[in-house]
Amino acid sequence: MDFNMKIIDNFDFVLEEKGNSFTSLRKLKWSDNSDTKLDIRKYMINSDGDEVIGKGVGFMTENGPNELVKVLIENDYGKTEEILNAVKDRKDFMSNLGKVLSDSQLSDVQAVNPDLDLSYEEDEDIFYDPRELVNE
Repeated sequence: MDFNMKIIDNFDFVLEEKGNSFTSLRKLKWSDNSDTKLDIRKYMINSDGDEVIGKGVGFMTENGPNELVKVLIENDYGKTEEILNAVKDRKDFMSNLGKVLSDSQLSDVQAVNPDLDLSYEEDEDIFYDPRELVNE
């Protein structure tokens, strides 16, 4: 069976390599009409130097990769410093750090770096009772 596969946005990372096979994390489109999916799959290199697709898993929604990352980190996979370095430049890093650290942890962090702004704004999904607004 012929597969029509296209790697999207140069999102192609080799996770493991051994001999003539490798496991890759890719953003793929399997046919012209399909949605883009994150895919972890084993590939073999044949004698002609071509990739032969092996078994793997494609995530159907964005929730799958998020849950995978969460489960791996919660079960002590990944080095903490490398994980923090990977996420520290995200726009939401500081505000989320402020949300998840306890007050004493925040104090410890700010004691080491007093210029660090760990303030955050509450979610915008705040419920306002219209009766309270009218009575003001």
